[in-house]
Amino acid sequence: TGELAIPIGLHISWNFFQGNVFGFPVSGADFRSATLIQIQQSGPEWLTGGAFGPEGGFLGIISNLLGILLIILWIKIRTGKVGLQTTISLPPAVKSKTSNPSSGSNTTELFQGIQHIIWDWNGTLLNDLGLCLETINDMLYERGLNSVSPSTYLDIFGFPVRDYYIKLGFDFSEEPFEEISTEFIRSYEAGRPGCTLMDGARELLQFFYTTELSQSILSASKNSYLEHAVLDYKVQDYFVLIEGLDNHHAASKLSLAEEHLDKLHIPPSSILLIGDTLHDADIADKLGLRCCLIPNGHHSKQRLEKSSATLVDSLAALRKLYISSLEKSIQIPK
Repeated sequence: TGELAIPIGLHISWNFFQGNVFGFPVSGADFRSATLIQIQQSGPEWLTGGAFGPEGGFLGIISNLLGILLIILWIKIRTGKVGLQTTISLPPAVKSKTSNPSSGSNTTELFQGIQHIIWDWNGTLLNDLGLCLETINDMLYERGLNSVSPSTYLDIFGFPVRDYYIKLGFDFSEEPFEEISTEFIRSYEAGRPGCTLMDGARELLQFFYTTELSQSILSASKNSYLEHAVLDYKVQDYFVLIEGLDNHHAASKLSLAEEHLDKLHIPPSSILLIGDTLHDADIADKLGLRCCLIPNGHHSKQRLEKSSATLVDSLAALRKLYISSLEKSIQIPK
């Protein structure tokens, strides 16, 4: 045994790294064979490091223990019990307690292949539900009609808004729809400066702005009102395109959406539309966009669950979902 240059531990270490780290073509059988042969050649002194001579016992024990640990690690890796992977280290704020952020499907793939986000404005980025309820109830009161509760509003509001007004009890034979719509918008615009952005909206827009994703706004609001509002909230710089309708009757934004896509020059399959109503989901379906709905706006969660869109509970949850997709995309499989 004294003729050996180094103890078995170092041979084990070299065999392990040679076959599993440096990528040399050494099979598991070759590794085990080399190890067993070295033990047999070393004789009873292999554990105490006799190969180093009378004064090498301590160093030999250390090297051999290292070799044993590497054997154990090698066995676990080869049997799949240990996987090597790397993930992004997230700040504590992002690693806060988690819950199921969505009741929809395919949440983990929501951002896969996405290059651009189209945002709805009212009820998605702008928190104007309270103002809409106050405005419409004032109009109903003036006409002697029953007021609408928040829960009823969420269940009947929709596009075209003309149908929604009929459900509320307005009689277009007595008052033209255009006059009713104009009255609502006049009162709404007077109160709109008192509205705020949704919780986390500004931070999320800024966050996406720092990524490779571009952003735009597609709204059923009249374009001139929309542009003025976006400027008021100082978020205009986050968007490459801001578009609303050429009127305030809010019939549909499907035609506008088609024009919007033509200007973006991005494949529909690479675009995510984020909104708060079934109308947003319908547009996404017809144009081949991916869709995410957030139930904090003008439709109830129960209504939104009937769509095929992914449902995410809040803008904060949407951000966590995006970060999770980044983590998943950089994992190294076993």
